[in-house]
Amino acid sequence: MIMSRIEDLKGKKFGKLEVLELVQAMPRARWLCVCDCGNKKEANAFTLKNGKANSCGCAEKENRSKATTIHGYSNAPTYRTWVKMKHRTTNPNNDRFHQYGGRGIKLCEDWKIFENFLKDMGERPEGTSIGRIDNNGSYSPENCRWETRKQQQRNRSVNRMVEHKGETLCVAEWAEKKGLKYTTLLTRLKRGWTVERALNT
Repeated sequence: MIMSRIEDLKGKKFGKLEVLELVQAMPRARWLCVCDCGNKKEANAFTLKNGKANSCGCAEKENRSKATTIHGYSNAPTYRTWVKMKHRTTNPNNDRFHQYGGRGIKLCEDWKIFENFLKDMGERPEGTSIGRIDNNGSYSPENCRWETRKQQQRNRSVNRMVEHKGETLCVAEWAEKKGLKYTTLLTRLKRGWTVERALNT
């Protein structure tokens, strides 16, 4: 009598699960199922029919894997760079957010998708990291480049930028370009020398 009131699901397929047999009738019917991957799982009729039970759990693992793996780049330096850049500009809980997103440094809309970032920047060369040409500007194709540690240090917001004949460089770059010692050039500028005199004396 009990079985006659229970809808027979034997042989039916729900997602990756095929129903094998009834294992419990009361208080709620439970069915033994086999997944496409070979694992077995028990599920009640309600969760099978509403789609909540559609695999042994392997489908959820596959979905999580797809969400964190972009064309095999999940462990690549370029992908890790993108993740860190995204977090520090968009996640208030990130410990560096106050230095980036918190002070108005944004991530352009296109780059919120990894494939777009990869297309614009290419793979990260060894020994480099993502750098912004304008240190107060946002992360976007026109303002970013792969930089060496030396370039990164020169582009820090604490560096003094000097403009001369339409070209703007930090003091260290001007010193290198003019064959001067960094400390000599910096001292001259601090003493109030004009840029022209400081660079060409």
